[in-house]
Amino acid sequence: MLGRAGQTGRDGAFNRAELAPGPEACLQLKGRASDWPGTGQGPGGQGSGRLSLVESSGSIETVCNSPGAKVGDTLKLVFRALDDSEPPYTVKIISPAGKVVVERVLRELPTGRPQSAPPLTFTAPAEGDYKVEIWQLYGKSRGQATLRVAAVDAG
Repeated sequence: MLGRAGQTGRDGAFNRAELAPGPEACLQLKGRASDWPGTGQGPGGQGSGRLSLVESSGSIETVCNSPGAKVGDTLKLVFRALDDSEPPYTVKIISPAGKVVVERVLRELPTGRPQSAPPLTFTAPAEGDYKVEIWQLYGKSRGQATLRVAAVDAG
């Protein structure tokens, strides 16, 4: 019997081949070695600069596939649960000034895979570090990330 991409098999093993990230994005969690192919992670856990996320932690990974985010850009976020967790999830994005930019309940986790929920999108209104918080509404899974948005070049 064929299952959906990323489902566990009869023996409970996760099919990692079906979880391969797109060419744009995979984020190494703080303190964990990345074993995803094509992450662009160099020695010492340093990223290639293609992603705008500067820090991520928790059991739900946050990935932004907009390289070099600038003020006014529309940013797309996808998430990956590192353990089995069931929806719904709550996502909150907090601006550098402490104002809540987005707060939404997700019925399905946008993973970027075919037939998953569409990515969470928002426009960054100001320069600085945005906090992204996601948590399972009826469980213990959660994740936090920081998204750095740069000023628009004046040229």
